Amino acid sequence: MKLFWQTVAVSVVLLLFALIWELRLTRLQLQSVQEQLQTELLTLKQSLNNHQKASVEAITSAAVPAKEMNDREKAKEEKRRIYQSLNTAKNQLQTAEQQRQSSPGEEPIKTVLAVKETVWKTGDVWTHEQAFLRGLMAPMDAVIEKWKAGDWSASLVPVMDQLQQVLARNNGT
Repeated sequence: MKLFWQTVAVSVVLLLFALIWELRLTRLQLQSVQEQLQTELLTLKQSLNNHQKASVEAITSAAVPAKEMNDREKAKEEKRRIYQSLNTAKNQLQTAEQQRQSSPGEEPIKTVLAVKETVWKTGDVWTHEQAFLRGLMAPMDAVIEKWKAGDWSASLVPVMDQLQQVLARNNGT
C-alpha cells in the first residue's frame, strides 16, 4: 500500500509540474498576444487620427466658399497648381526617356512637345524662373530634332535635372 501512495504522490507532483509548465507557456502566449494587440491598437489610433485630421481639413475647406478666398490664398493655391503641373511635366519627360530607351518612335516626341508648352506657361506665371525655364526650350528642341532624325542617343536627363532644381527652389508652395 505504501508503494501505491508513493506512486500517487509522484504522479501528483508530475501533474503539478506539467500544469505549472503549461501555465507559464500560456502566460507567455498571452503576453505575446497582448503586445500584438497593443501594436494594432496604436496603429488603429494613428489611422483614426489621420482620418480625423483629413475630415477636419475637408470640413474646414468646404466651409470656406471659393468666392471668399482672399488673394493670398488664391495665389498660394495657384502656386501649388503650377508646382504640380511642372512636376507632372518632369514625370512625363521621364516617361519619354524610358520610351526612348525601350521603344523609340513618335510617342516620346509628342510627349516632349506637350511638356515644352507646360514649361513655357510655367515661365509666364513664375516670372522669377522665366529665364531659366525658357532656357530649357533649346535643349528640348535639340533632343526632339535628333529623335526625329533617328538619333535616339540624345537624352532628356539634363533637362529633367534642371526641372528638378526649379521644383526644389519653389518647394511646392
